[in-house]
Amino acid sequence: MPCTSRALASRALASRLPAAGLWLNHHKKFAAVKRYDAGLQSINLATLFFVAFLPVPTSLLFQANGQSPWPPVLYALTVSGGSVCLRGLWAHAQRAKLMHGWVDPVLYQTVLRGTDPVVAVFLLSIPLAFASPVWAMYFWILIWSVSILHRKWRQRSAVRQERGAGGQESKPAGAGP
Repeated sequence: MPCTSRALASRALASRLPAAGLWLNHHKKFAAVKRYDAGLQSINLATLFFVAFLPVPTSLLFQANGQSPWPPVLYALTVSGGSVCLRGLWAHAQRAKLMHGWVDPVLYQTVLRGTDPVVAVFLLSIPLAFASPVWAMYFWILIWSVSILHRKWRQRSAVRQERGAGGQESKPAGAGP
């Protein structure tokens, strides 16, 4: 495959954006961790494995040129695996009481569910890769819109929970007594 500037830019984006997203999420989660245990360190190593491994399926994507389902499948499994590990890291830190006290239940749930769209879109692309590897890769574009919808749904759920916890529903502005 000739190395054009477009191909190099595509390869850089395909490899670096997911890796950067996993890495940034990793660092944000560790800001809430005040102490460590062996379980957290093991999950952390698994997470970092997926980040470090990501260039391999990225390279295969560009070598296969949409002819084989296996590179998109491996890429989807790698990104999903890293995201699932991040979720496991966060859940373990909460269960093992390793977090700072400022992590309240709403923040915990919001962060726990934050990678759900990434995992869902990438895992749903796997069967599609066997029908059309190229369409499976196009399917990944849905991550942005699914993430936006998911975030709005989680925000509304959090507001409903807060209203329910307060014991009363708030009325819309101008709704009267």
